Amino acid sequence: ECDIDSAGFASCSSPKSYSSLAQGSHTFQVRSIDNNGNRSTAVSQTWIVDTTAPTLTINSNPTSLNNSTSASFTFSATDSGGGSVASYACKLDSASYASCSSPISYSSLAQGSHTFYVTATDSAGNTSSATTNTWTTDLTAPAITISANPTAVTNTSSANFTFSATDSGGGAVSSYQCSIDGAAYATCTSIKSYTGLTAGSHQFALLAIDTAGNTSSASTYSWTIDTTAPTISITSTPSSPTNATTASFSFSATDSGGGAVASYACKIDAGSYASCTSPTSYS
Repeated sequence: ECDIDSAGFASCSSPKSYSSLAQGSHTFQVRSIDNNGNRSTAVSQTWIVDTTAPTLTINSNPTSLNNSTSASFTFSATDSGGGSVASYACKLDSASYASCSSPISYSSLAQGSHTFYVTATDSAGNTSSATTNTWTTDLTAPAITISANPTAVTNTSSANFTFSATDSGGGAVSSYQCSIDGAAYATCTSIKSYTGLTAGSHQFALLAIDTAGNTSSASTYSWTIDTTAPTISITSTPSSPTNATTASFSFSATDSGGGAVASYACKIDAGSYASCTSPTSYS
C-alpha cells in the first residue's frame, strides 16, 4: 500500500509513479501486507520539488559611460524554491557563457558599447533568465575648434575667444579649461575674454573634457599685441631753396612692436592725408 503527502494508503505495486506534483516538500510512504493481513511499519521518503529559478541581482557594475578598458562586476542570487544556488555562468558581448563566480573582471576592452550577461542555476537544475548590464567605453578625447580669436598682430589690449568641441567616443563634452601665457588652467566657457593685456606675444590654451573623463590635447592660439607706432625716416627731399616746381620724397619706417609696417599716408601743405608709397612726388 502506498501513500503520498498523507492522502491515504492505497494498493500499489512497484514501481509507483506520480505526476503533476506541486512545488514544495513531498513524502512518499509504502507498507507491505502479508497473507495473514499483517501490515508492516511504513517506510517513507521525503523530497522537494523545486521548479523556481533563482532570482539574480548584479550588485556592482561599471558606470554607464567611462574611459576604462576594464570592468568588474559583483552579483548574487537567492532561491525561493527550496533549493540553493549551485553555479553561475557569465559572458561578455557575443562570447559564449562560461562558469564564473563573483566578483568577475574583464580587461582590454575596446571602445564602444558592451553588455555583461549572468545566469544562476540552482541545485534542482533550474536556470534563471540572464540578468544584464550595458555600458559604454569611451576612449576618445574631444576634438576642439577655436572659431574666433584676435588677429595675429593687433594693437588692442583685450582678446575674445569663441570655441567648441565634439566628442565621437559616445559621450559628450562636459567642460572646458582655459589658460593664457602659461598660467594654471581654470574652468571656462565659450566666449572667453581677457582684458588689460600687455604689449608683446601671448598664447591662449584650451582643453576640453568629456563625460567619460577623457581630456583633449591642448589647442593653442598665439598672437602679438603691438602698441608701438612705427619710427619714420625721410631719406631724400628736394633741396632748399629750389627753383623746381616738382618735389620728390623717399622715406622708410621700422616697427619695434612686433608687427610690420603695413602702409603709409602722405600729405603736402594743408592737404589731407592719402595713401602713398616711397618715393612719392608732387608737381
